[in-house]
Parts: sequence; structure tokens; C-alpha cells
Amino acid sequence: MIAPQFRRTRSGFTLVELVVVIVVLGVLSALALPKLLNLGSDSRASKVTALQGSIREAAQIVHAKAVLQVTDSAATGTVVADGATINTVYGYPDANDGLATGGSAGAAGIVAAINVTAAGDNLTLTYAAGTTTFAVQGAVTAATCGVTYANATAVVSGPTTTVTPPVVTATTTGC
Repeated sequence: MIAPQFRRTRSGFTLVELVVVIVVLGVLSALALPKLLNLGSDSRASKVTALQGSIREAAQIVHAKAVLQVTDSAATGTVVADGATINTVYGYPDANDGLATGGSAGAAGIVAAINVTAAGDNLTLTYAAGTTTFAVQGAVTAATCGVTYANATAVVSGPTTTVTPPVVTATTTGC
């Protein structure tokens, strides 16, 4: 008598199938990993863009209050916003009035208008004549990841004062 033939059923994966799956996963991770590592840079760039918008809006709000008080063409002045006295230059927040008065730099100008702190918002604040720079901490190149606010300027011609609004510049190349 001849022994019955048993049919073997194959279960599991072959070595070739496993290698193909590992190669596909390796390629996918090689393409996705750089994107995941770049999220920090993207978030710092987004922070710069949001900060630029906040500075512009705060400057416009302070200027609107200065217009209502008819101090928008004065070289210096003050506006009270949210209980804080903001020093102004031609109706816009002063970039660094604290340096000129010997106080804490920018404490009653644009920094107070947008209500940020260096430690609480992970920023490095630097002041120069008529400008404040907000650099995002943790950037690849701090000098090219931030926002610069330059004071408003004016040209006086007889009884007419022509005010140029402050310049708010965002740089994200080093984020």
C-alpha cells in the first residue's frame, strides 16, 4: 500500500518577502526622518512670523490711541494701553526708550506694548539706537532668526509733519 500524500500548507513569510519589507521601511524612514528633524526649524520660523504680526498689530493699536489723543505727530509722547504706559515716537511705540532714560531697556516701549519677556517667551532682546531686535532662542543662527522693530520717523516741512510708520522686519533664514 502506498502512503497517502500529505499536503503541506505554507504559513509565514519567506526570507525574500521580509527583506523587501525591511528595505521599503528603510527607504520610507530615510525620506521622512529629515522632515521630522526639521520641525524645530519650522516652529521657530512660525514663531518669528507670529511675533512680526503681533508687533505690527500692537504698533497699530498704540498709534490709533495716539491719534485719538492727538499726539500722533509729536516726537515723543505716551499712550496708556491695558494699564501700561507706552512711550511713543510719532505716535508709535518707542523701540528702546528704557536705554535713553537709564531704565530697563524697552520696558515702556514696544516690548511693553506686545507684553513679552525674554525669559518667558524664549527670546533674546537687543537694543540699538532706535531699534529693538527680538531673536528666537535655539535658532541655528540667532542673528537671522528674529524680528527687528525700528522706530517711526518723520519729516517736518513747515506746519506739516509727515510720519513714516515703524519698520518691522522678520528674518527666518537662520531658524
